[in-house]
Parts: sequence; structure tokens; C-alpha cells
Amino acid sequence: YTEGSIFGTMLGEVSAEADQITATATEPIMHGEGFLVGDGGRMQLQYADGTRVTVRGRTMVGFAARGWTFAKTVHLAEGQVTAKVAKQGGRGAMEFETASAVARVLGTELSLRANGRATRLDVYEGRVQLVRRADGKTALVQADEVGVATADELTVEPIQWPLFRDGLIARMDAGFDARPRIILPMQGETELPLVAHGLAWPGRNGALTLAGGGFTAEDSGRQLADAIRRTRQWTLELLLEPKSLAVAESAALFALQSDDGTEALAITQFGSSLYLRLAGDAKPADSDDSSSLGRRIADLPELRPYHLAIRFRDGELVVLLNGEQLPVQAGVSCDWERWSASRLVLGSAEADEHHWLGTISHLAIYNRYVVDDDLRRQAASAMRFFRRMTPQRVLVRAVPTSPPRIARRGRGESAPSLVVRDFRVLEEVVGKLSEARFTAAYWDVLDSQHAALLPAAEAERIFVLEPLADYPHVARQLDSTGESASDSPASSTTATHFVVEWQ
Repeated sequence: YTEGSIFGTMLGEVSAEADQITATATEPIMHGEGFLVGDGGRMQLQYADGTRVTVRGRTMVGFAARGWTFAKTVHLAEGQVTAKVAKQGGRGAMEFETASAVARVLGTELSLRANGRATRLDVYEGRVQLVRRADGKTALVQADEVGVATADELTVEPIQWPLFRDGLIARMDAGFDARPRIILPMQGETELPLVAHGLAWPGRNGALTLAGGGFTAEDSGRQLADAIRRTRQWTLELLLEPKSLAVAESAALFALQSDDGTEALAITQFGSSLYLRLAGDAKPADSDDSSSLGRRIADLPELRPYHLAIRFRDGELVVLLNGEQLPVQAGVSCDWERWSASRLVLGSAEADEHHWLGTISHLAIYNRYVVDDDLRRQAASAMRFFRRMTPQRVLVRAVPTSPPRIARRGRGESAPSLVVRDFRVLEEVVGKLSEARFTAAYWDVLDSQHAALLPAAEAERIFVLEPLADYPHVARQLDSTGESASDSPASSTTATHFVVEWQ
């Protein structure tokens, strides 16, 4: 195409600043034209072959064609686009270019987001080649995967959000910037930040760790409550991993909550059981001492990840745990007049409440009754994500020996280990790992005041860190630390030391 050639048509309308033009529906788009979509705006472009590109708010984007085949090119300076790309055949790959990467597409459905530091590519169907501009390194991103390109790394991981988007009114997304948020697809992909309270933080792969706190998304509850109240049916999915099966007091896990603290919907854990409370639902006929928590919906037999799916329609409550349907509960009432909320809560944001301990790495809410087969597919996808992203287990043992300050043992790649003289050094090691985005969970046993007092028989504790193999530069740092430290003389006294082993 030459400058000014028409190659696409606008499907929607978009407004920019007052001194810029306002694009309207059916307006042709010329080769070389650029667009600035303002905050809250949205723009759609359709090519002659049916390829469709959606531009989200706060995005700078340009459209062009390249070469004698007129292959499609989208220049994304900043912001987010999604696309459903028809098969390109001999025309050549459609390219999405950012400052840090190039995504080459032959036919797929994708989402691309960029800022000045990184590019994130999410592939829903097909596959896309992602090329890092800094060195030309490439990665193949396939369906249900996300690729992230920065100046320092190029990674591919599973997508953590739902496979199905029909009726999807909310999903959780940690983004490549590790800023967790709730996305409202039916509200123009509105993003509402998840704000941490207490001991709660986002992990590298989008999982939220709750170790004495929670996350809230203000104003999200209103949109969700309105969307659900209109259809009077809903489906909720969570991928969670509890860290305790002996919760002595009810611990809040999820809620749609009003300003006055009342809840349209709440899920809590008590002991090893999960309970669901709905606004206006009477206590179950077989109520026990825990009936104030609502209806008992599932039991968690062991500490492992669970895909929990709950759906409600016409007084019928159905629960699937890891794709397996549990006994259906009928006669469940819901007072839709009281079905209102102002915020979404994961865990608890109240200081005086007992806190749920664990991780939540998947959340989806629909205003429709999602069928069993789709929920099973979703469960399988979520569990695949969890297995690929599960951190390796790290064993910390206190032993009465006197090795050098830090000595490297077990040089096998699959099970490296460190021997550490005292807890201060252990903290240094953990500090190194933290710099590399390792995530340690629940340091509630070993601490600087009690570590040296732990008897060897009681000192075996499990910690969770992300795989060392993902960070070769850190492995090299630890290697060099071990080599330099091994030259130092061993202590002449016997003391408690800590052995850190990656299993």
C-alpha cells in the first residue's frame, strides 16, 4: 500500500483530545495512520479478510502494510490491543510491533499489551512467534499461553484466566507488571486494581498469596451485582491452594460485600470444609454448629490445589471440585432485592477477622449457568497452569555441625543445596532469592529469635520457592558465593546450621 491507501474499516467510534480528529464508524483507515484512544475509549478495525483488531483505552497505535504482499502491520506504542486474525496464507504473517518485541501471526486470537519496559502477548487460539528486539531471540507462544518480552528476558507461561468468555463479567489478572487487578470484560475491559491489605502479595505468576491479609477491588461489586441480578444466575470459579485444613475460626476466602459489611455472596473455610452464604438464604435443614456460615458445599481432604466451581440458578446450587460434581443442593433461596455489593474481596481486609491462608491463582465470574463440560475443561486448564507454575519444595533443616559459612552441596542440577551457618546468613540467601523474584511463603516457624533454639528433631520445615532452574544467573551467584565462602576457615565450635535443599 502507498501512503493514504485504504485497507480497513472502522467498526466503532473513538474520540480523542479536543484538538484531535474524532473517528467515526465505517470510516476508512489509511495506510500509515495512527490513533490515540483516550481513557475509557474503545476502537475496532476490520480488514477485508475478516481480521478484526480491537484497541483498548489509553492506547497509541498505528496501522500499515509491508512488502509486495501487503502483509498487515500494527504498531503498538503503548496500551493494549486484542485481535482475531484470519488465516493469512501466502500474504505473510501479520505483525504486531512494540518497542521491545515483534509478534508474528498467521491466524489466531490474541491480546497484546505494551509499555515502555515490556510486551505481553496472550494467545487464545493458534500460535504466535514472539521476537525480542534486543537480541532477536524468539519464542513460540501457543494457545492458552502468555509470552512476556523485556530487555532482560523472554518467557512463556500458561494463561491463567478463563478459556470461555461468553457471559464472563469478571476475571482476575496479575498482568506482566505484577499489579493484580479485576478485569470487567462487559464494561469495556475496565480494570480495577486489587489492593493488598495485611500480609498479602502477588506472586510472579499471578497467584495471590494470603498469609494474614487479603485483596479488595473497590467498585467492582456494583457492576457484578447488577449483571448477576439481571439474569438471576451465576457461576463462580476459583483455583486455590489452602495452607491449613484445621481452621479453628471461620476464615473468609471470597466475598461480594457492601459498604456496611453485609454480603451478597461469601465463601469461608472452617476446619477443612468450605461454606457458602447467600443473601436471604435460610439455614439448611440439617444445620449444625457452623450453620451461621451458610451451606457446607465441599470438604478439602488434603493440602493441594483445588479448582472450585459453583453455579446457581432457580434455587439449585451445584458445586464441582476439580471437575467432579458434588451432590446438588436444591431449595436454595436468594433475596435478589438484597443482592448488592460495592467491592470484591479475596481473603479478608479486616484486621480483626481470622484470615484464610493459601494462594488464589484463578478467578472467573459469569452471569450465566456454565455447563459441566465447560467447567471440566476449565478445571483441566487451570490445573495444567498450576502444575507448570508450581514452585519447587525447599527443605530447611537445622543440623549440629560446623561447616564453612556457606558451602555448596549436591551439585546435581535437579537438587542443589546450601549449608548455612546461622540464621543471619540464611536471611542473606533468602534475600538473594527474593531479588530474583523467588517467593518464600509462611516464614512462621524459623525467625531470628528462635532459629538457634530449634532442636534438630523439630527443625524440619518446608518452604516454597520458585524453581532455581528458571534463574541461572542466581544459580551462578550462589555458586560463586559457595566457592568463595568455602575458602573461609570452619568454626571451631559446634553450632546449629541450616541446610537449604531444592527438591
